[in-house]
This record gives sequence, structure tokens and C-alpha cells, in this order.
Amino acid sequence: LAAQLSPADLASDSPFAEAFTQLGLVLCELLLLPIDLPRAAELKSRVVMVLSFMPPEYSNFLSANAAFPAVVEVLERAIHATVLQNDTEASEGRIIPPLMVLSKAVEASPFARAAIEEIV
Repeated sequence: LAAQLSPADLASDSPFAEAFTQLGLVLCELLLLPIDLPRAAELKSRVVMVLSFMPPEYSNFLSANAAFPAVVEVLERAIHATVLQNDTEASEGRIIPPLMVLSKAVEASPFARAAIEEIV
């Protein structure tokens, strides 16, 4: 995955651009874990929560690393769990983070928008 991106993909004047790139790589790798691994679903959900605070530049990063299907999967699992448990109060904590990630990505990047439209 690292070969697919350069620090310019997270265009920033920040001295932390390389750190943001490395963080993005780790988060994408975690999102791409097979769901059948123990606690993978919980881990992916937490990664999406972290990504809900992402800078707009991460949208292209997630798109380039094919991470949006995993974000949609987290959303689907959250909706399914909410319906099965009939727990609307807890649903906010489960459903809002993936919606925020997808919404921010659509607004920030035409590449991300195209990738998400293809999935949905």
C-alpha cells in the first residue's frame, strides 16, 4: 500500500505530513483485516471512529487504498446490530462514525465520491 501513495497525497504544510501518511497506512491495513479474525469487527469499528475525525485529505488516501468497502461494511453491521437489538440510543455511537467518514469523503474528493457510488 505504501507504494501507491506519496506524501503529496496528504498535501499539507504541516511538518507531520509523513506521520499522517504512516497513520493512514496503519488504519487502512486494519480496515482491510479479514472479518473472520477474532475481534476484527470491533477493531474495524474503532478504526472508523478514529477516521471520523480525519482531515479531508484522507479521502483520497482511503480511496487509493480501497478502504471504503470496509467502512460500508462497518455501517452495515452497525445498522444490523441496531435493528436486532432494537437499541436506538446506542445506535448513534455505532452508525454516525461510518456515516461521517463517508459523508466527509464524498464532500472532499471526486475520487472518493466515485468509489463510494460504485459500492452503494
